[in-house]
Amino acid sequence: MSWLNVAAIVVAAASGAYSAYSSNQQAKAQSRQSSYNALIAQQNAALAENQGNMSKMATELKAKQFKAKGEALKDAQRVAYLKSGVEMEGTPLIQQASTQVELDLDEMAIKYAGDVEYGNVLAKAGEEKQKEKLYRMQGTGALVAGRYASGGSLISGASSTLAAYGDYKKANP
Repeated sequence: MSWLNVAAIVVAAASGAYSAYSSNQQAKAQSRQSSYNALIAQQNAALAENQGNMSKMATELKAKQFKAKGEALKDAQRVAYLKSGVEMEGTPLIQQASTQVELDLDEMAIKYAGDVEYGNVLAKAGEEKQKEKLYRMQGTGALVAGRYASGGSLISGASSTLAAYGDYKKANP
């Protein structure tokens, strides 16, 4: 067997092994990148959930403060009517009821706006959780694809090695 034939066989085997190693390393790198992206998405989801909870608490506080101011306004109205000698019946009572309706509507609007914001933030958190799952699946898929590519490279290298050896045997029976 000449050195050229040996070299051809060794190069064919080395090429297959290197190609398999390269495919495997690339798959690992893609998997690590996907894991990192999944971690970022997981953190973003947690941040969005925290933001949602903070938003909900802020809305509740704003509604309570508004309600307290409304009660103070009604008390001021009542005091003003009583100081002027007007009885709390008829028009003053209707005015007081009208004020209460307006305050209730405004309080509900505050709560509704807060609920909408909370829903939007939770939707963002859900989106980030879905991204996390997608990235994890991509990472797993990259590893599986890398294993198949490595296996294919090894088989191709083995085939080239056997072909080179077969060519040698044909030439040197």
